[in-house]
Amino acid sequence: MSSLNISTLDHIQILAVQKAYSDSFSKILWISAIISGISILFSLGSFTRNPVTLAEKTQLQIVAEKERLRLRAENVRNDSLHDGESEVMSGEQVMESTKRNEV
Repeated sequence: MSSLNISTLDHIQILAVQKAYSDSFSKILWISAIISGISILFSLGSFTRNPVTLAEKTQLQIVAEKERLRLRAENVRNDSLHDGESEVMSGEQVMESTKRNEV
């Protein structure tokens, strides 16, 4: 592919090349403006006045995970009681049972 040597073109060809480049640039600008507008709308949609701090979010996740594990242990204990076992399972036993049930 050869580069365009504009000095070898006549006036009409130069204008055609300029128009092609101008049209292409205009389309790229429109696409960029649309993407920027969509980005601004998304950022406005995700804005919160009092955002949760990272420490608070971590604490909420810890509480939710503890509750999930508690419920899982309760379900496993209930299942094992139905199977004739009467012992309360430790956290490690619950995790082992969970792994066996997921596989």
